Amino acid sequence: HEHSLTPLSNAYRIHTNGDTGAQHPGPMIFSHPTKFLDALFVPHIRDKAKMQTILSSEEAIASEALFVHADVRGASMNDLILSQHGISSSNFPPNKLIYS
Repeated sequence: HEHSLTPLSNAYRIHTNGDTGAQHPGPMIFSHPTKFLDALFVPHIRDKAKMQTILSSEEAIASEALFVHADVRGASMNDLILSQHGISSSNFPPNKLIYS
């Protein structure tokens, strides 16, 4: 599943010891919900029902934090504008660190 960040993950590599050293992958790009270091990373998903299913999953509930690319209704955006669309904040598991 490719998206606009795919070229970044394909082009950027970390080199140890200059250009002659070992190459390591650059930024991690998640195209699907992924658990990493006890946090659940969720890419943008347009289907609200699918997003709600992911947020209520055992994996989300067991995670320490959620990094979610989502439009959350009522969230503050630029220029003091509140989001009018997206999912309700009540869909997120309680007592979790949420980054969106």
